[in-house]
Amino acid sequence: MRVIILFVFLASTITAQVQNDFSHFKVFVGDYKSYEVLEDKTLKPILKKILGKEYQHFISNLDVIGSVDLISGGIALEGNASHMGGEEMAKLDVNLYNGVVTAAIFSKGKIEVYTDRKDYKKQDQDNYMNLPISVKDWIAVLSTELKYRFDKPKNLSFK
Repeated sequence: MRVIILFVFLASTITAQVQNDFSHFKVFVGDYKSYEVLEDKTLKPILKKILGKEYQHFISNLDVIGSVDLISGGIALEGNASHMGGEEMAKLDVNLYNGVVTAAIFSKGKIEVYTDRKDYKKQDQDNYMNLPISVKDWIAVLSTELKYRFDKPKNLSFK
C-alpha cells in the first residue's frame, strides 16, 4: 500500500511541474508543418500572452520558416520576415518535457526574449543561462552577424 501511495505522490509531483502539455508536437519533428505548430490551440494563446503587442511582429518574422527541429528536448522553429534574413528574424522553442515556451525576436539589431517560465524575473542575471540551448545558439549566431552560418571557422577541418 505504501508503494502505491508513493507512486501516486511522485506521479502527481512530476505532472505538477509541467506548465503545458506539448507532447503532441513530437509528430511534427523533421517535418515542415511549422504553421500547424504556430496555430496550435494551446500554444497560440500563450504566444499572444507573452508577446503582447509584439505577437504579429513575431509571426511576421517567421514568414520564411524551415522545418520543425528537435533540439535538447524542445521543438524549435526559426525564420525571418520575407526578404529580411539577417534583419528581421524570430525563434521559438517549446520544451516538450516541462512545457516552457520561449520566443525571441531579432529586429533593428536587437534581440528580445519572451517566456512563460514560471520563475522568470526580467532583470535576473541568470536568465541567459536558463534559456533553451536552441535560443542561446541562435543568439550566438546572430551576435556574429550570421558569419558562422556561411563562413567556415578557421579551426575546422574535414577528414
